[in-house]
Amino acid sequence: MRPGGLKHLVSAVNAEAVPHLRVLILKENLLTTARAEEEDYSPLTDLLSTSGLRELEEFDLSRNRLFDREIGGGGEGGEAEVVGVSAAAVAVPGRFPKLRRLDLWEHPSEMSSSQLVAFATAVAAGGAPSLQELTLPGVTIFSNPDAQGVVALVNALSGGHLSQLKSFKVDQRDDITGEAFMNICRSLATGQASLLQTLDLKMWDEENPEEGLRALAEGICTRGLTALTSFSFQGFIISGGAMSTLGLALGSGGCPCLQNLILSWEEEGDEGVGGLAEGLGGGRLSSLRDLSLEVGCGEKGGGEGSVALGEVLSTGKVGAFPSDGKSFVAQ
Repeated sequence: MRPGGLKHLVSAVNAEAVPHLRVLILKENLLTTARAEEEDYSPLTDLLSTSGLRELEEFDLSRNRLFDREIGGGGEGGEAEVVGVSAAAVAVPGRFPKLRRLDLWEHPSEMSSSQLVAFATAVAAGGAPSLQELTLPGVTIFSNPDAQGVVALVNALSGGHLSQLKSFKVDQRDDITGEAFMNICRSLATGQASLLQTLDLKMWDEENPEEGLRALAEGICTRGLTALTSFSFQGFIISGGAMSTLGLALGSGGCPCLQNLILSWEEEGDEGVGGLAEGLGGGRLSSLRDLSLEVGCGEKGGGEGSVALGEVLSTGKVGAFPSDGKSFVAQ
């Protein structure tokens, strides 16, 4: 669907034709691209500013390029100038008061740093009081990302404005540096998201992701994430010590409901693999059903840690896997 079709939908909404609409799926469309490949944000702006969707509970805008444009200075008197549409429109207080699920995930979706600032600031102002599932798209270095968006997101999390979250997924964002990643993990692990059941994080920046993983491990050990049933972390080059700490934490009993675990990282040697093996082998992850590991062990290759993991997986101590429910890929 293109802007022309969206315009008709907006007209129906504004005419109160669907006053009790609870689920709106606009996944994988061309909502801002007109036939001549020109951009037209007017129908989208009208949709996000409507007062006719107060009953909406699920809003799927994934696989759309909507919020990739920057919001910057340049207006009269130094006011902010919006190019396209602002992501803050999704979280204006009172506009979608019952919204439980917001999906902005997957390529080609992006959210620029300034758009993330706008969205998170609106959330912190009480714009998403019922939000339980949030998936945020990525942003690449080509979009000139900065840290302000993640800072605003952390403020919303640590301020308790996303305390109802049960699912939180963040795609690869080049504005998530090591410090930003640490602050996100710390906010999630200190009880501000105690209802969280699904957590999906990606961290490809090489600037010290270890502190974030340690903060997450500490939160797990202190039972700040006891409701977690699914955890996915995909990283790049990470110290084996940090991954070992996380692996041991996962086996500490702090995630008694964990059923799905996906981990992907690279390290020199297999210290992280060994720590995970020890955590899994403690017998405190009996609820685990699906385990997916993709590990690069560098020039040193796998050693005692990989052997230990193989032994643990063969003992039956790591939950009741279905026949095809576990995979271990070592490079």
